[in-house]
Amino acid sequence: VAALGVIALDLMLAGWDFNAAADPEWLDYAPDAVQWLQDQQAVEGPFRYTTIAKSKELPLHANSTWRYGLHDVRGYDSMIPKSYADYMRLIAPQSGLLHNRIDPIAWDDEEALASPLLDLLNVRYIVTDWLVESAGDIGLIEVYSDGAVRIYENPGFLPRAYTLPYYNLTEDMCGAVPDDFGTIVSSLDFEADPRRVVIEGFEDVSGCEIAYTWPTPDLEADPQAAEITNYGAIEVLVNAEVEQESWLVLADTYFSGWKAFVRPLGTSEDQEEEIDIHLVNGNFRGVRLDPGAWTVRFRYSPATFQVGAFISFISGMVILFMLILWLWRLIYREDESEAGHAKRIAKNSLAPIFLNLFNRGIDFAFAFIMLRILGPADAGVYYYAIVIFGWFDILTNFGLNTLLTREVARNRDEAGRYLFNSTALRLGLAVLAVPLLIGFFIVRQTTVDPALEREAIAAIVLLYVGPVSYTHLRAHETKAN
Repeated sequence: VAALGVIALDLMLAGWDFNAAADPEWLDYAPDAVQWLQDQQAVEGPFRYTTIAKSKELPLHANSTWRYGLHDVRGYDSMIPKSYADYMRLIAPQSGLLHNRIDPIAWDDEEALASPLLDLLNVRYIVTDWLVESAGDIGLIEVYSDGAVRIYENPGFLPRAYTLPYYNLTEDMCGAVPDDFGTIVSSLDFEADPRRVVIEGFEDVSGCEIAYTWPTPDLEADPQAAEITNYGAIEVLVNAEVEQESWLVLADTYFSGWKAFVRPLGTSEDQEEEIDIHLVNGNFRGVRLDPGAWTVRFRYSPATFQVGAFISFISGMVILFMLILWLWRLIYREDESEAGHAKRIAKNSLAPIFLNLFNRGIDFAFAFIMLRILGPADAGVYYYAIVIFGWFDILTNFGLNTLLTREVARNRDEAGRYLFNSTALRLGLAVLAVPLLIGFFIVRQTTVDPALEREAIAAIVLLYVGPVSYTHLRAHETKAN
């Protein structure tokens, strides 16, 4: 403890005058221009801004307005999604990527302010510390000036969330290389307006590229704003009403781990169904909606995080269990006296209760993670598989667990023989039950509508095979002993 204190004191003395000191109240100060943008966002909802400047750091430093809740298309980050970097390259050169930066628009590249891709990106305002002489020609409107900065409004910006009609524009590209969004936008001969159509990203289906072609001008439509009722870091709620099959586009970067759930407008979350999120317009998230009024919930919920959390929980439980077991062995001693018999009865009563509660805690954590990963619909399929497996588990178990516990308690020296024989019997029952399982699948698939999906069949088979494999392993282990 003394050594740690000396080290801490030494570090404090060495760096006391090195780090700059500032009045903490400065953190609560918002410049007038920033306050104006905050006021607009409070009324209009979320929008983005960018800058055009002679310096890459002025008039606002990258990331500096996060504190004020403003959304900047620029950024300074060690991890930038490639799709976003590629998208920003279509608007203006990005020389700062080697330094972990998305650059602002340079002062000598004013024509970039006219890019329709800025409109798709929900860029409503452009902040600068000098006069943009071509603002009128580009269509920008000066809406704020305080002598230090000017703010121009981009009237053509698209809402953060909007809808457009969906058309099936897939094209078989087997044996060919499809053009990506950047190639199409960079070409000079297309006629469609990228603000009035939705282009889905490419996918590989069974080894064959499927391209989503650019719509013809007759398929263009005016984007209809969707209502964002909640906008958070990991969850966004959007209400949308459409009269035909349509895209709902959320102008946020597409990334693995985001999920989307849809439910009828005005209903609760237990009515939700998960739907696919598609990469659209080179960078954004899009979901397909049927005609009607809907609430769509976007949620960042990567399976890797959930699985990691569950593994961490199980690891913690194992450590806790081992600690309790060590303490128990340290404290508890067998005693043949009358008090010892009472203590043994208490042990035999309390230990199962404690272990059962411990097991239920692990089950609860598993259910929590499973429901987050599967969602309501797939969780229902899983529980259906559990019920079907339970039927066959009754047959293959055949009361052997209770029998084994009783007989081993009577004669511990014969534990290996009992375990081996019961294991062999259980394996035989499992093999005999396979035709019954196959028969169940045949009857279920031919007589009940809708038929079981492949995922449900796979879950039942895995649940059935898992204990059989474990039993086979324990049989070999017992035989070896």
